[in-house]
Amino acid sequence: MNEARGVTLYKYLNYDGAKKTLANCAIKLSSPLAFNDPFDMQLMEALGSQISEFAEALGPAFFNFMSGDIDYSQVRRSQLGAKVILLHRAWKTLLQEELDARRKAICSTPVDEIFDFKALQQNNQRLVDMLRNNFRNSGVFCTSKNNYSLLMWSHYADHHRGAVFEFIPDEPRDSALLISKPVKYTRDRPLIYRTPEDLIRNAIMMPLLESVQQMTGRLIYTKSLDWQYEEEYRLVIPRFIPTGQTNEMLCFYPEELTAVYFGCRISAQQRNELKSLARKLNPNTRLYQASMARREYALQWESLVEC
Repeated sequence: MNEARGVTLYKYLNYDGAKKTLANCAIKLSSPLAFNDPFDMQLMEALGSQISEFAEALGPAFFNFMSGDIDYSQVRRSQLGAKVILLHRAWKTLLQEELDARRKAICSTPVDEIFDFKALQQNNQRLVDMLRNNFRNSGVFCTSKNNYSLLMWSHYADHHRGAVFEFIPDEPRDSALLISKPVKYTRDRPLIYRTPEDLIRNAIMMPLLESVQQMTGRLIYTKSLDWQYEEEYRLVIPRFIPTGQTNEMLCFYPEELTAVYFGCRISAQQRNELKSLARKLNPNTRLYQASMARREYALQWESLVEC
């Protein structure tokens, strides 16, 4: 799905990054290990609460799951899944008073007699291993929907001494930039499960591969609300970065570079070098010079028209 169709993307760069991008007509995809936010795309906390923290609540949660409706076609094909289907079919024939007795029995039985904790932990470890393999050698290219953030000019464009590149993904040629997706900003970190119900549904209903794909998506495209001002988009390509490296370049179409915005502190020499490279790459690229607005904490732009 082309999430970035019709979206203009902006990339904040320091001078060296801008020069390399123009000289190679290529963008740099980085490993998640190189990200500056320690919370970003991290696996260590993805499992959420430990299974032991759910111990007392697993019995009631399991009863509620089993006494509700279950779509057998969605049950994971496993030994546990087969047992759940057989047990659920039997429970559907019970009277209410028999169900009440079953609930009482389950809630009073030690949880380790109901659940195989070792099997649950092994299942979770397989999930984390698959997530780690998905992340290994993945390349990520981060852009924004805006080019005017003073914070990003400071953080990513060398304190306004760099530049911002404007990209419009080439739809007819199915540009790789089109698969960029918007980041979602939340207070809560993306976890595999937060509640006993999540754990049970995950273990019984969701195929392992689907769990991995769903969790991978949440880890990649979720960040803290503190970063909401970035209005970020991410292009992610699995198995893209060669082993032992932290980044790799990906070519783009010259026509996709539609504008270059120079920081208000860039030197004239570096600006002229980048201008020359941009014009050589795409003569139709628009060029703008930033300056500080007189009455606001904002940038204003002057078009650089070639003589």
